[in-house]
Amino acid sequence: MRTLYPMMADIAGRPCLIVGGGTVAERKAAGLLDAGAAVTVVSPDVTPRIAAWAAEGRLSHISRAYESADGEGMALVFAATDRPDVNERVHADATSRGQPVNVADRPELCSFVVPAVWRRGHLLVAVSTSGTSPMASARIRDRIEAAIGDGIDAFLEFADEYRRLVQARVPDPARRKELLGRLFADEALELVRAGRWDSMRARLLAGLEGGTRMPSAARSGEEREGGEALAQPDTEGSE
Repeated sequence: MRTLYPMMADIAGRPCLIVGGGTVAERKAAGLLDAGAAVTVVSPDVTPRIAAWAAEGRLSHISRAYESADGEGMALVFAATDRPDVNERVHADATSRGQPVNVADRPELCSFVVPAVWRRGHLLVAVSTSGTSPMASARIRDRIEAAIGDGIDAFLEFADEYRRLVQARVPDPARRKELLGRLFADEALELVRAGRWDSMRARLLAGLEGGTRMPSAARSGEEREGGEALAQPDTEGSE
């Protein structure tokens, strides 16, 4: 079994080649366009969606069969045709140039794989089975999406604001760690999942302004007796 190295790549403006014009190529193109890549699709025929993107100037479409020179200068290469011989040729050409290459449904020919992805604002969740089962990756991704729910992007926006406030106002490293830990306590995330994001935000800011332990809310939304603080996770590392 291969052990793949996970990473997030900035490919904005980078040239990327997709050989093939079917639904698999369309999915690859959609992800690349979302990341701001400069996409070129080489295929005699393409899906209506790819054709529309080309007409809008969002990607380049070369309407012919693949030629080896098509891959020159490309940051990423994708082979997504229904012809194994063409896909293998794309793989061989890219490998000879030292380019990262992904071959649809041929994990043994991939120098990188594309995970199942869920995006919500600043949050990007990627799930991979190292190419062994794309369907399993998609199912696991869907379960994560359901567990996180709505409100996460507003939460992350506030997380950035709160982190900056804590760093600016709290000189003691141990105290900073304690305050930042409250942001990611299970109970705070429960408030976000329950749609009570404003309540969570107010409690955290009140604790920061007052310099005291924050009152907590039970899952039912009612105040707990004694005003105990949000549970503190065992966190390590710097903020």
